[in-house]
Amino acid sequence: MDRSVVQVAITRFAVLTFVALVLVASVTVYMSLHIARDEAVRDARNRTIGIARGIAAPLVNSDVRDGDPEAMRALDDALSNRMRDGTVSHMVVWDVDGTPLWGDTPEEVDHDDGLPVTLTAVEAAEGDAVDRGPEPLQHVGAGTDDLVEVYVRVLDAEGNPFVFEAYTPRGKIQADARILMRELLPLTLGSLLLLVAAIVPLSLTLARRIDRANAGRREILRRSLRAWQRERERLAQSLHDDVIQDLSAMGYALPVVLEALPDDQPAAAARAMGEQMTGVLIRSVRVLRGVLTDLAPSGLEDAELDAALHALAQRHREHGLGVEMSTDPDLGVGKAAGTLVYRIVREGLHNVAKHADATAATVRVARRDAVVDVTIDDNGRGPVQHDGEDGHVGLRLLEHFLTDVHGSLELVERPGGDGGARLRAVVPARLPELDDALRD
Repeated sequence: MDRSVVQVAITRFAVLTFVALVLVASVTVYMSLHIARDEAVRDARNRTIGIARGIAAPLVNSDVRDGDPEAMRALDDALSNRMRDGTVSHMVVWDVDGTPLWGDTPEEVDHDDGLPVTLTAVEAAEGDAVDRGPEPLQHVGAGTDDLVEVYVRVLDAEGNPFVFEAYTPRGKIQADARILMRELLPLTLGSLLLLVAAIVPLSLTLARRIDRANAGRREILRRSLRAWQRERERLAQSLHDDVIQDLSAMGYALPVVLEALPDDQPAAAARAMGEQMTGVLIRSVRVLRGVLTDLAPSGLEDAELDAALHALAQRHREHGLGVEMSTDPDLGVGKAAGTLVYRIVREGLHNVAKHADATAATVRVARRDAVVDVTIDDNGRGPVQHDGEDGHVGLRLLEHFLTDVHGSLELVERPGGDGGARLRAVVPARLPELDDALRD
């Protein structure tokens, strides 16, 4: 028996909720790091601009450019004091031609990675800034710690441009990220959990309604199948007990009547007509017995289904349609599924004989995983629509029934381009609830 819709819905909802929480948490962490990085770069840029304009610019002049000890000492004291709070790791003062004027370490003054072209160009404006980072910086004697590197172009005390460079440590980025995560994670995850709490009751209500609707649909299917089976059994019983018996009696009595006719010329014509009527009666009884088998086939599970299908094919061969029947030796179907397979083959061959103008048909019934594939190919005129004709009405009713039990049926052109039609159906191999209906 299938799991209820409520159980499936709860399981699926729990899995999707867990996935959503993990996804939101991952996105929140990523965004926190990204925002923290951008914020750290923005702070480093603003800090560098402030130091360059407020501290370095008033102290940089021609004396510093000439290396005057007093001027250099004043610049060194001011910038070194600014570095003591730890917000800036390293500082360098550059001339616009790329010459280092001052650095907080001798190695820094001797190093030259080249200045950004946008700050050394003639058209560069005062206050222009460029950031590089976070990136490894090994020449400043600090290992491979990531730093945010910012260059800013400013004017010195005499109005001449120079470039100020400062490095902000990566630790600030990580600290900002932790702060953002502490603020964002509870907010985002809490909002999602509140949404889940609001949706769960509604989802369960809808799932229970679907469960009840499916249960009602299954009950309708059981009742319709039971009514269909009982009606067919009633018709078959009526045919067997009344019509077939009466026609059989007439078939036995008519030869006796014909024997009682005199041997004169007028009686010869009556005798010939009577013999024709006897042949018609025999054929009619044979046809009705075939209809009787179609109405109430017995034992349609596995081997019995195979025998019933081959008997059906033989009856069509007797009426001039060449039928090739192929079935798997062990279909493993229940009674309801076997009945459906039989009805599909019967309706399919009926439509081939009645509508397709075909001389041959090939029937294949095969098990595939949990379903049975039924394929009927013919060499007739193709899948022409005939609205209102009984055969196609029967196929449409079967299509609707199969859809209700999660199967399918379609009538298409036969592959290969040689004409003809293909009826293709998929039937669940096991329909336990409908089997119960047939056993009632």
